[in-house]
Amino acid sequence: MATSAAPTYFPAFRLPVDEVRLVDGGVWANNPAMVGVTEAVSMFGRGLGEIRVLSLGTTTSTRARPSKLDNGGLLHWVRGPNVVDVLMAGQSAGAFAQVQHLIGSDNAYRLSPPAPPELARLDRCDARELIGKAAHHSRVFAPRFESVFAAHAATPYKPLHGPNAKAGS
Repeated sequence: MATSAAPTYFPAFRLPVDEVRLVDGGVWANNPAMVGVTEAVSMFGRGLGEIRVLSLGTTTSTRARPSKLDNGGLLHWVRGPNVVDVLMAGQSAGAFAQVQHLIGSDNAYRLSPPAPPELARLDRCDARELIGKAAHHSRVFAPRFESVFAAHAATPYKPLHGPNAKAGS
C-alpha cells in the first residue's frame, strides 16, 4: 500500500501496529538506483566492482519546457506541471548519474522510454499505446540485457530483520 501511495493521488498508508505513516518512495527517491547501490555496499558488503544496476523507469517525458521558465519566478514555475516534473526528473537523472560515476557507465543501464505527456498521464494513461511502446523498447534493449544481466543468479534472500531473520546476522 505504501509504495503506491502517491500523495497527490492517494492517501498515506498507516501501518496497523504502530501507526507509522508511509507515502510513495518516489517522494524522496523517485529513482532508487543510488539507494540500491548504497545498500549493496553498506548492508551486504559488496564491492563497487561487483554491482550491476538495471534501472527501470515508468517513461521519460518528452514535454518541452516554455522558455519563460528561464527567467525564474514563482508564478511561472507553479503553473502547470513544471515544478513536480522538473524535481522528479532532476532527482532521477541525478541519482542515476551518481550510480554511473560509482560503478561505471558499462555497469549501469536505465530503461525508461520517452513518451509524450498525453500518453503517460498517471490518472489517464493509454494502456495499449504504453504496452506497444514498452514492447518496442524491450526488444531494442534485449541484447544488452542478455549480455550484462541474464546470466546473473542472485544469492538466496536472507532477511536482516523480522521473524524470519537469522539470529546473529
